[in-house]
Amino acid sequence: MKEEVRQGIKDRADDLACFHAHVVARKIAGGPTAAGKGYSEAYNKAYDEAFLDAYELAYEQAYYEGFHGAYEEEYDDSYRQAYNEARAFIERSRHRRRSELRPPQ
Repeated sequence: MKEEVRQGIKDRADDLACFHAHVVARKIAGGPTAAGKGYSEAYNKAYDEAFLDAYELAYEQAYYEGFHGAYEEEYDDSYRQAYNEARAFIERSRHRRRSELRPPQ
């Protein structure tokens, strides 16, 4: 049961963050009528940034959607595990991006 809860929270947070990132990236890249290679590159870059920004908040929303007001220690433990995995992913991704942006020495 605990693994199912953790996976459910993770799946919902992924969905929420992906949707948010898509909306933000589309706006930044020029909207739904923009086209061409420049749009794709701008969209992909904006999507990556927006996804990481939205991921943490998406976990909080996923947690409260599933909590239903009742305290359940097993649910909290599953949430904490899923949330910690997400934070580690975000930190690794941001560190990798910063490394890619640094000029060679």
